[in-house]
Amino acid sequence: MKAKLFCYKLGKVDEAIRNKFRKELLGHNDSSHGGKYQYKRKGILDKIWNKKPIRSVIIVKDKDVNVIKQFLEKYNAKYELFNVTL
Repeated sequence: MKAKLFCYKLGKVDEAIRNKFRKELLGHNDSSHGGKYQYKRKGILDKIWNKKPIRSVIIVKDKDVNVIKQFLEKYNAKYELFNVTL
């Protein structure tokens, strides 16, 4: 299977922006009513096939490259893109 490997770096940004980036990309657990109800908010990577071997590296199928590119460009993250075969 042909895929793309993204190596990205967010750079020096405010911690609030970094947390928003992480939550939007990876998703997060949320709760309401003082922790009575808990549920998972899905991120971008929950909706597409991916592998995340180490921090700041994502492998996605060729068809999903634009989704990740747009997301990284939204946050002005620097990234490099490599072709890989799995």
